[in-house]
Amino acid sequence: MMPPMHSATTPGASPFDASHAGPAVPRAARVRALAFDLALCVGGQVAAVTMALVVFLLQTSGGERDLTSSAATAGWAIALAGVPAWLGLLGHSCSLLGGTPGQRGAHVAVEGTPGRRIARLALHPTGTVGWAWLAVVAALAAVPGVAILFAAVAILGAIGALVSAAILVRDPAALPVHDRIAGTRLVPAVAE
Repeated sequence: MMPPMHSATTPGASPFDASHAGPAVPRAARVRALAFDLALCVGGQVAAVTMALVVFLLQTSGGERDLTSSAATAGWAIALAGVPAWLGLLGHSCSLLGGTPGQRGAHVAVEGTPGRRIARLALHPTGTVGWAWLAVVAALAAVPGVAILFAAVAILGAIGALVSAAILVRDPAALPVHDRIAGTRLVPAVAE
């Protein structure tokens, strides 16, 4: 396991105070971190669906018997567990270790308190996956009002991601939308 990482900027400095800002994080590091974190999500979801299929096959003797309702419930619970497990991993890593696994692998850290880092994760494009997952689960549970609310938050997150991408293409040192709202900053990391 990698040690916690800390920002290369002045400790305790506000992420909005340019006089204490460290060097800009290269676009390649941002893309690498996001790609790794999303690959973790896809891998976790594939593993969860595979486990659910194994449960279905074992409970039906390879499709020879009907699936019981309890086995179906267990299979669906396993299949739907991939995204929340992934978000839990990202949240734990971000709040306690200073960045998601992808950010830590790309040698960048999120500057801010643990609470602000969690808020950043909820507003980040990776958090949009979680909001969309909540919308799907609410729709499956036949709670349309909640599903619409979570879908709207996911859409707003996607719009924020597009705006952030446009900002960062223009100026790599600028703060993306999720950092501005959460009061955080992505900075080069230094290992302890």
